[in-house]
Amino acid sequence: MTTREDVLNYVEDEGVKFIRLGFYDLFGKQRNISIMPRQLNRAFEKGVAIDASQVFPNCTHEGTDLIIKPDPSTMVLLPWRSMENGVIHMVCDLYTIDGQPFEADTRRLLKQVLHDVDVAGLDLLMAAKNEFYLFERDENGLPTKKPFDHGGYMDVAPLDQGENIRREICMILEEMGLDPHKSYHQSGPGQNEIDFHFSDPLQAADEASLFKWVVRTTANANGLYADFSAKPLEDEAGSSMHVQVRFVEGLEKKEAFIAGLLKYLPEMQLFMCSSPMSVKRLASWNAPSFFDVSDTKRNVMVRIPPLAKDVIEVRLPDSLSNPYLNFTLVLIAGLQGIQENLDLPEGEPLAVAASLKEAKDLARNSKLLADSIHEDILNAYLAVEEEC
Repeated sequence: MTTREDVLNYVEDEGVKFIRLGFYDLFGKQRNISIMPRQLNRAFEKGVAIDASQVFPNCTHEGTDLIIKPDPSTMVLLPWRSMENGVIHMVCDLYTIDGQPFEADTRRLLKQVLHDVDVAGLDLLMAAKNEFYLFERDENGLPTKKPFDHGGYMDVAPLDQGENIRREICMILEEMGLDPHKSYHQSGPGQNEIDFHFSDPLQAADEASLFKWVVRTTANANGLYADFSAKPLEDEAGSSMHVQVRFVEGLEKKEAFIAGLLKYLPEMQLFMCSSPMSVKRLASWNAPSFFDVSDTKRNVMVRIPPLAKDVIEVRLPDSLSNPYLNFTLVLIAGLQGIQENLDLPEGEPLAVAASLKEAKDLARNSKLLADSIHEDILNAYLAVEEEC
């Protein structure tokens, strides 16, 4: 693991000129501030102040400032910047001015839940499967809804025009030390998918968050717009972020974990599908429409891949959702199933919430959510607009 000293030595030895400190709001949107190398040691020790009212406007902590502190283990070099004037990036954790962890920091929340995973005697790896659309830009450089190509599922060139861009994205990810697994054209015109290898859940969430930045940056460099919204084209496939969990230790608890997902994911739909377009994605094409489990069907919420019986795939989240919160909620629901020693349910499975209002009602009345996540996170999602 990269330490603080490792980062400081790297910056000096490699002549790094710029350090970008990134963090994420409640909805997973990346924010960042840049500092010069001479400020890095202070950033590690005391952090960097930000105006919290601009990023977390409705949070209940005292004051308007927060502190971000870089996690040295997340250091990556940005390959699209000049090597002669290198730029590194680190993901930050959030703290209050008096040095206490910021309770609405979704990355911190994932760390907390990973402690519960250890206590439960589980050894889990996680990975994200990410879908997105590539659209052309107009003569003014603004995004359009005109797909970059008209390829279909796993098509090849010339139908698949995204092949070179996906390859460029994967090569950049590898240069950054991330671990993409496979890439291909998805069902929709201009729709692509890039999946990651399994890794430690916190690392996997960091990778899924950085991934969006790399895709958007690479698309922009190629004159295109990368769209992660749930349903950008009315009559085409939506885009999802499937969350995979691999049981390294504790496979005997997998069934109870799945039962927990089926019982509690309905209460969590709001966080993984938080826009009107999210609801339109569900129950269309191969998107999940029922809270059920299967190793053959794709319109279920939990799928068991046919060649990996130690893996479960949660198909609820859309691509624009917060990876840290997605991973956290999957683990909370699964652990609750283990704690309650649940069996897989019988009878007709529950359908997905058909509207954001319905999803909000389920979240608002959830005791598990009230006990597990900070009220500021819940309130932020309850406040999202219900109409496009």
